[in-house]
Amino acid sequence: MYYNNNQFKMSYSKNSTTTTTTTKKVLEYSEWNPKQHKFMAPKVTDKGGKSVFLLSTQTSRSLHVNTPLMMTWGVADFANDDGTSDGRFKITLNFPNPEYKTADTDVFLAKMIEFQSSIIDDAVTFSELWFGKKKSRELVEDSFFPFIKYPKVKDVSGKSTGIADTSRPPSISAKVPRYENPDGSVRWEIDLFDTNYNQIFPSSDPDVTPVDLIPKLSKIACTLQCTGIWVGGKGWGLTWKIIGAVVKQRIQEDVRGVCHIKLTDTDKKELNSSMSPENEEREPESEPVARAPVKKVSVIQTAVEDSDDEVETKTSAAIQEPDTESTPEPEVEPVSEAKPAVTEAKPEPVAEVPKKVVKKVVKKKE
Repeated sequence: MYYNNNQFKMSYSKNSTTTTTTTKKVLEYSEWNPKQHKFMAPKVTDKGGKSVFLLSTQTSRSLHVNTPLMMTWGVADFANDDGTSDGRFKITLNFPNPEYKTADTDVFLAKMIEFQSSIIDDAVTFSELWFGKKKSRELVEDSFFPFIKYPKVKDVSGKSTGIADTSRPPSISAKVPRYENPDGSVRWEIDLFDTNYNQIFPSSDPDVTPVDLIPKLSKIACTLQCTGIWVGGKGWGLTWKIIGAVVKQRIQEDVRGVCHIKLTDTDKKELNSSMSPENEEREPESEPVARAPVKKVSVIQTAVEDSDDEVETKTSAAIQEPDTESTPEPEVEPVSEAKPAVTEAKPEPVAEVPKKVVKKVVKKKE
């Protein structure tokens, strides 16, 4: 049955199903009937869209469902187009891979799939009220943003094709309620507990937030609230928010910051004992500095014979004194004749210096 604008205070539901009521405010996923719900009349939002409130006919209030223990990637911040935070946060719950799935996660996933299909059926039934005109299931489903999200199939180049890969486990996302107070302070409307049901949030430390307490790869069992249907210019969908959770934080193991070396008692005794002289640490010798080889040059003496009695010797200032070890002084042999004996000294050849013979005049003693 449809209602006009004057009858928006009335609720409506599909004809037909048997309703089981309970005094519980929160349903366990195992007892949740995904088809037992009804809707309030649509309300126009500030942005010109519509919102439709959903009620559980099992609890006669908004739908609250507990989840089994699941893995999460943590609390993430929504970002604007320029990459800055817009102050909104969400949490993603991941269904496990086949080797890690349990009977509980299988039941919960089956209930979620059934609920999503039921919501699409409801949208077809109430399409004129929600979308302004009658629509087929194909058109309704085509503009639907599913809350059960599967990874996308990728092409050979690794780019997403936009097609859901239903062979892989899906995930569901929920908003983490966070609001700004008039004084500029922030409040988070969520309760967090450890595995012993001790409340860890709200915390006495004002700097601690759910982002800190639900790190990546934490195990979490939470209470989800369905916040209803939204209808906008680009499509429509259903949203969830998290209102409470039991968190099992993943222990972050890191090699850094922890000493992994175990010394024996013998090692400790040796380290604590005084060092013997031969084991004392010596100051390391400085590494010798390589020096360019020094070229040794023999002294070349040039004798100019002006007369038989005078010999003038000149030495170049640029040439070093010859090495006496490598170039021995020539000996003078005894002379038997009256004529002066002349001996020639052959100095060691020196690179790039022409060889010259040094003549010495030896006169016979009277």
